[in-house]
Amino acid sequence: MFCSGRKWVAEATICTKLMKREKRRMGKRRAKKAKREKKKRRERRRNEKRGNQMKRMYERKKYETVLCFEKFRSTDNTSAVMRPSLYSRIDL
Repeated sequence: MFCSGRKWVAEATICTKLMKREKRRMGKRRAKKAKREKKKRRERRRNEKRGNQMKRMYERKKYETVLCFEKFRSTDNTSAVMRPSLYSRIDL
């Protein structure tokens, strides 16, 4: 009796054929697994990059200040005056 991968067979010739087939199958399986892993890695990296991008954007918004014009009425209620004021973007 000879063993090919997982199967026990009587003749050596059949054994070699089976071994070759088994090897090929294992190769395919390994390739598929590698492909899956690669896909996962790529996805993880993409998500990470997107997360970092969002963080950066939020940080930028947080610290960027914008010159806005705030309307306020003058005391005699005749004209509205535009007064420049500094706001952070988040307040807007």
